[in-house]
Amino acid sequence: MEKIDIAIGCIIVPVMALIAKDIQTSYLVGALVGLLSAFLAAYFSVLNKKYIEDVPPMVMSFWEIVGVLGVTSVMVPIYLFKEPTAMFLPPDMANWVYIFVLAIACTTVAWVLSLYALRHLSAFENNLVVNLEPVYGILLAAAILQEHKELNTGFYVGGSIILVLVLAYPTVKRKLVAQSI
Repeated sequence: MEKIDIAIGCIIVPVMALIAKDIQTSYLVGALVGLLSAFLAAYFSVLNKKYIEDVPPMVMSFWEIVGVLGVTSVMVPIYLFKEPTAMFLPPDMANWVYIFVLAIACTTVAWVLSLYALRHLSAFENNLVVNLEPVYGILLAAAILQEHKELNTGFYVGGSIILVLVLAYPTVKRKLVAQSI
């Protein structure tokens, strides 16, 4: 791991605290699950980077999906036992088609392509790209659904800092690499 990656990570952690400082206690469990998820996603990306040179992306993706199927096969019955009225099945055939398209085009193909890209990116760069998805979601929710009224100043300041760091990262890294040559 490079010093620039560690520096950006050290900046982002307190900025995330700035963004989430006014979190209501009823959302604390969700925030902690989100932090755990971010840690596991970063760890998963590091593992993918470690093995991507030795394992073809299609094979790696297949085994990762089999792993998800295994975990889901254990967790769904537990959830259904706790919530017997939970409904998992879509109501009609059109929804099954949409699920199939989302599963293949938006998940499987995108994941395999990201594994191919990981051969040329660092795990840190890969995580930067993946972790911009919530930013897109927030911007789209604000623009389309007008769901920005509850966001505070800390969110906008923190989000702006993270966005600047992410957008500046390639330029800063390129300059640092050029200086070291």
